[in-house]
Amino acid sequence: MAGFFEATQKAQAEGSVAQTLDLDVLSGVKTIVDKVNLEGIGRTKDGVLHKECQRIFRSENFEELILNVDFTIKEFQRLGLFKAIGVLIDVGKEPQNYEVSFFVKEPNQLFGSVQTTVSGSGDTGLNVAVETPNVFGSGQRFRIEQGFGTKTKSHFSFSYGHPIQLSAIKYINAGVFRRNFTFDASGLFNVDHGLSLDIQNEVGPYGTRHRIGWEGSWRFVNSFNPKTPYEVRQYTGHSLKSAVINEIIHDTRDHAMLPEEGFLVRVFNELAGLGGDVMHLKTEAHLQMNVSLYKSIVAQATLGCGQVMPFGLNPVSISDRYFLGGLNFRGFTQNHVGPHAGNFAIGGNLFWTSGLHLYAPLPFGDPYQPLLRHIRLHGFGNVGGLGNAGWSGLFSNFPMSAGCGVVLALGKLARLEINFTKVLTTTGSEVLSPGQISFGFGVVYS
Repeated sequence: MAGFFEATQKAQAEGSVAQTLDLDVLSGVKTIVDKVNLEGIGRTKDGVLHKECQRIFRSENFEELILNVDFTIKEFQRLGLFKAIGVLIDVGKEPQNYEVSFFVKEPNQLFGSVQTTVSGSGDTGLNVAVETPNVFGSGQRFRIEQGFGTKTKSHFSFSYGHPIQLSAIKYINAGVFRRNFTFDASGLFNVDHGLSLDIQNEVGPYGTRHRIGWEGSWRFVNSFNPKTPYEVRQYTGHSLKSAVINEIIHDTRDHAMLPEEGFLVRVFNELAGLGGDVMHLKTEAHLQMNVSLYKSIVAQATLGCGQVMPFGLNPVSISDRYFLGGLNFRGFTQNHVGPHAGNFAIGGNLFWTSGLHLYAPLPFGDPYQPLLRHIRLHGFGNVGGLGNAGWSGLFSNFPMSAGCGVVLALGKLARLEINFTKVLTTTGSEVLSPGQISFGFGVVYS
């Protein structure tokens, strides 16, 4: 009865072994696992393999066996032990006895990658990275990354990741970095040098990601525009920042850029002031919900809000303030919603945004063809506010815009929008996009 069940799964594949079977039928099949074989092992240590396979031996029926094999494959992937995994479940000497065989291929000891990235501010860049996966045989990794952007932005980072076998903690990363970027809307540039340490984990059965970490940096802000007014220039100079970061992300969407169903919840907290002269508490939350109405017609609602509260005598640095405009508030120039000094954006300590969207396929062709499935007609409305004077002021007087256009999803990396936008209301301080036809390119949208 060899080959009773056979499945091959690439690392990082979206599907799972368990999803292809009716597990209710298999729950009554008594199971005893006699042996687990692993073929293709090179530098991976026996200790980590024994630990990850122990769950399989505890299977009491075939349903549990399938689920435990599926869980073990995902753990192998999470640790980065193998780049390809195949599994064969075969019947042993007795009908209820089984042997599980994994056929694996370890990743190269050194590999490089080149990829494009898009920041939340709309800055597109090119990242070149070199990584050593599973370098010591238990899932450890080194990574060096150099990036370049379209807004004279660059960054360099070196990090080391190490899996830890605690029930509440899955992975720990430590690194050093250098970031160089510009605030075009404010006429400033910022250079950061720092250290980072974070712990990553998945919470609960639905893949909620949790990250808690620390980041310490020396920051230098200066003006690149001789016309920058004092209201903006006062934030220039050197500062030291030491901050604890907590982030929780729960994402059930079927696609990051053009989802048809699912929702996203992201909560971010930052406490700065554990050393250094930057002292504040920053909290923000984002929600996105998607509902399929009919075939490829999708309704989407977004909501976001945030606040940064300073401690001590120093105001919130312009590097830590919020900015709106662009894809997160259509109809307004990138980062130009809210308080200004002349034509220069100051940013705000408070913000809220909300959006309603309706997506529909093009009126010709099959919407699920390889090209057309990434293109959608788009109707939208945006409303929100950004300021420093308190929440009551943001909700009593706020800008609003509406429009329609076309969205092109560039895989799961970014989205390109061509929109006809009508600004319905303003507070008088915003800078509107030049013309009613505008282009947007980024990964963060509202």
